[in-house]
Amino acid sequence: MALAREPGHPDPVSQKNVVQKCVNAAERSATLGSVLGIAEFGAFFVQAFVRNPVVASQQAEMIKEVHKFQDDSVEKHLRRVPLKRDFAEKSAALSFRGESTCVQTKLISGETMTDPRFPIGKFHYETPPSEEQREKFIADVAQTPLAMRAAIEGLSQPQLETPYREGGWTVRQVVHHVPDSHMNAYIRFKLALTEDEPTIKPYAEDRWAELADTKSTPIEVSLVMLDSLHQRWVELLRSLEPGDWKRQFRHPEIGVVALEKNVALYSWHGRHHVSHITELRRRMGW
Repeated sequence: MALAREPGHPDPVSQKNVVQKCVNAAERSATLGSVLGIAEFGAFFVQAFVRNPVVASQQAEMIKEVHKFQDDSVEKHLRRVPLKRDFAEKSAALSFRGESTCVQTKLISGETMTDPRFPIGKFHYETPPSEEQREKFIADVAQTPLAMRAAIEGLSQPQLETPYREGGWTVRQVVHHVPDSHMNAYIRFKLALTEDEPTIKPYAEDRWAELADTKSTPIEVSLVMLDSLHQRWVELLRSLEPGDWKRQFRHPEIGVVALEKNVALYSWHGRHHVSHITELRRRMGW
């Protein structure tokens, strides 16, 4: 497709190169049916939509089918209809897509895509989301269990004990951390919906990651936990009325947090940790 340039946007030639890489990676992922191909597909989507944003009409054309596939996969997953492996992997790939408005996993001054701590960029919340954007965030939350399963598929025990970066958590610790974190988030949602600006209790995620259950429990236990938790969570999220999203809780360290911001955060959080694993696999050639 022809790529036009808007004021302040990168040259269309560089945009075209990134988009073509994205298309090539997507084709390889479909051909190989591999998690690594999926990860590459996702990584180029992030670059295409965040580092080299194209005009809105071109974005819509490129992601129209992706969003349709996402909606279908989430609905079938929530209804517990068995998914074929390639279908689940394609669904997992969607967790890497970049967003161009409201909440962005974008590069800021001095930040690069090579920072292994933030493979999809840091979380940034700019403006309250629209209803359509909230639906995208909820869809991201809904597909996190599938994305995590695809990311760890086929890894050996030694690979599960590999840190995703130097000095970082092992793959096993990352997998166990996600339901730990999301259980806390789910409870915070319920507290905010049933009490007036409740003060929540933070938890020491670094210390939780060092406990025996996090270091030794089979990862399937946390994958099943994540699946069940997200079914409950998504059911709750989809039931909220517009005014409910304005409800807040108070975090002792960061202050008042609205639920509409918190759902954006956990849209990012799942993709963030899935990318830790897929980026490790890409670097290691697994």
